[in-house]
Parts: sequence; C-alpha cells; structure tokens
Amino acid sequence: AGQRAPSPAEGSLPMSALPRAANRLARLLAHVCNAVVAAEWPAEWTDAEVIALWKRRGSRGDKSMHRPVAKLPASARLVERILLPQLRFCCSGLVG
Repeated sequence: AGQRAPSPAEGSLPMSALPRAANRLARLLAHVCNAVVAAEWPAEWTDAEVIALWKRRGSRGDKSMHRPVAKLPASARLVERILLPQLRFCCSGLVG
C-alpha cells in the first residue's frame, strides 16, 4: 500500500496543485521571489509543524525508530526551490 501524501498546513497551497497552475503562476512567483530577495524571508514561512516520521525499521512504537521532520509551508518550499539554483550559481566562485 502506498503512503498518502501529507496534507498541507491549514491555509497552505498543496504542492500537487503547482504543476497544474505553473503557467498562470510564473509571473507571480517571479515577483514573490524578487520581493523576498529585496526584503526578507517572511516570518510565517519559518513556522514549521514538526512530525515524527517512522524510519521504516524497528517497531513503530519505539520512539528511537522515528526522526523529526519539519513540514514547512508549500510557499516557502517553492521559493526555496526557485532560488536555490540561483544561489548556487552566485556562490560557486566563493566556495571550493
């Protein structure tokens, strides 16, 4: 049996909806990314729900067989995915 994808936080956009709306969201996402770079990371995007994820070994009842995972808002994860390649490119000459 496959695992069900985690539900989005209340008021958050599910990541599965993004590919279907990519063309309509491209300009808006560019604006949001530019605003984040020019200003600062929104405080709401750092609020995470921490859940215990079973490591798929040992007993599910054994707390040591779980690891903490932070579920961040989809909007924060999306902007991170967009900005990461640009940050890597800009920093490539500075590291290593």
